[in-house]
Amino acid sequence: KKARKGKASVIASYDCVDSVPGLAAAAGCVGTVANGEPLDTATRGPKTFTVRAKDAAGNPVTRTVTYKVK
Repeated sequence: KKARKGKASVIASYDCVDSVPGLAAAAGCVGTVANGEPLDTATRGPKTFTVRAKDAAGNPVTRTVTYKVK
């Protein structure tokens, strides 16, 4: 998404689900911003947002998204 400095709230929205049948949902699903909280749009420029999780077998997964504030 694109955001304008000081003009809009961009809310973090994510979930972590284990895709292997029979295993529990991912544990330790943690983002650099808490789910449901606003992302940083205070200053212009590129930003990143990262979510880290481990599945029920303990395998780590990291996903990073880049966004730009204009």
